Amino acid sequence: MKKIISIITIFMITICKSQTIVPLFGSSHATEIGYYYKDMDNSLNQYEGTWLYTSGTTSLKIVFTKRLKIPTRSPHGNYFSDVLVGEYEYYENGILKINTLSNLNVNHDDVFDYNLSGITRISKDIYPKCLDCAVNEYRMKFYFTEPAYKDYHGFGSYMLIRTVTENGVAKLKLSFIEGNMRGFKIPNNNIDDIIEITATYKIPFGEYVLIKQ
Repeated sequence: MKKIISIITIFMITICKSQTIVPLFGSSHATEIGYYYKDMDNSLNQYEGTWLYTSGTTSLKIVFTKRLKIPTRSPHGNYFSDVLVGEYEYYENGILKINTLSNLNVNHDDVFDYNLSGITRISKDIYPKCLDCAVNEYRMKFYFTEPAYKDYHGFGSYMLIRTVTENGVAKLKLSFIEGNMRGFKIPNNNIDDIIEITATYKIPFGEYVLIKQ
């Protein structure tokens, strides 16, 4: 009987832990197994929507949306999190270079199946420093990829974004940062068949200011 009670107790503790909800940012619980990291103060909402950069016939459109309670893997175990994901469309001199916007129509279980994904905030003093940011202002960091490199590992380029309002216009200030451009994949988990590649992204690295549409 005691054994049965012990099993029930363990089961109930597990269930309770799996239903624990904590804030997405500022929580003292770092990637606890079964926890749900929820955007309680809707801090991700400011980035949602369609944003557009234009310069002559060159344009960059990015669409961000918030996905709720997405299963997330970590070295410590699986947990759930609200995540901001995005896709993009880039024209250069009037010629379409890449368009991944349709990928937002798919509800992926893995956030890395999106070409932009992030739940990481960084302060103004983290590289590259943000001289225009307020003392307690954060930027969102997005891991970036293109469909051609989905099966590869090791790339390290990313986008940093912050929202501002200037003269009543909502803007997204974006820094596209070049990281490690070398990637690899191992077909059939055979190290002897390793394939290495250097990425060449369609969108140029640099600074962009996008307008809310």
